[in-house]
Amino acid sequence: MKTLNSLLIIEQIYNFVLEKPYFQSKSQYMQLHILFKELHEGDNINFESIKPHTFKGVFNGIDKVISTHTAPAIVEKHAFIGWLAKQLE
Repeated sequence: MKTLNSLLIIEQIYNFVLEKPYFQSKSQYMQLHILFKELHEGDNINFESIKPHTFKGVFNGIDKVISTHTAPAIVEKHAFIGWLAKQLE
């Protein structure tokens, strides 16, 4: 995902997820789980989250395993979205 349009889409999904009820009261892991589940393309059978830092699924049309061990905090919007865009390339 290299285009500005893709960054805008990621930001829209990020904003959508942060508006979900009780999202802020969830653990960092569950917040990431919710976000990556929304980003996953396909059915839930092909999405897997493995505590504490790994998410498997189809992202940007490609099967990927993404580690969030080095991710900025999800509340650091611009840093997190920038990091996420690089992971989804």
